[in-house]
Amino acid sequence: MSSSRILVVDDEADIRGLLSEILTDEGYEVEAAPDAASARRAVLHQEPDLVLLDIWMPDTDGITLLREWSEKNLLKFPVVMLSGHGTVETAVEATRLGAFDFVEKPLSIAKLLRTVTRALESGQRRRQKQRTLIPPLVAPVGKSRLMQRLREIALRHTDLATATAATIRVKLLKIGAAVIRNTRRIRILLASYHPLRDIYFIAANALASP
Repeated sequence: MSSSRILVVDDEADIRGLLSEILTDEGYEVEAAPDAASARRAVLHQEPDLVLLDIWMPDTDGITLLREWSEKNLLKFPVVMLSGHGTVETAVEATRLGAFDFVEKPLSIAKLLRTVTRALESGQRRRQKQRTLIPPLVAPVGKSRLMQRLREIALRHTDLATATAATIRVKLLKIGAAVIRNTRRIRILLASYHPLRDIYFIAANALASP
């Protein structure tokens, strides 16, 4: 089983180095970013399991970056805010934007590690919940080859909830020509996904397009 990946975002080299060393010793895979621009690139390159985000940075502060990730629907990982000059208002705003917790500097290593553990567990529970997309009572139950393939794609491609119509079309086309002849069943399957209820017609239209 691979270790959890943690992104440390802090403009202070000493803090980045210390946190990277401690977390690596704890068995985590760690990447460090000195500023918001580097953090953006790191998240887009490979989504972390957790971000430790400093609030006060010279170019873009942590609250602004957190808000940006939230507004762009990129906040699919827990974020723990770090600050040596935090206020109640800042903590409230960070929580409102989706931060998991708020840890003050100077850091208590024991407290930080406890927070890291809780944040990772929370992120894991959320991912598991998101994977459970098809309720048992509405999942395809037929034994035909088509229905078996529908179940396979439903279980494999849990990223359909955020896929574009073009991506959905490509994935569904891979099942074979039989799927195209059963667009109504595709509609029913996609409609059973809670996250897909707003886009399943788009998928059906994409299937119907040349």
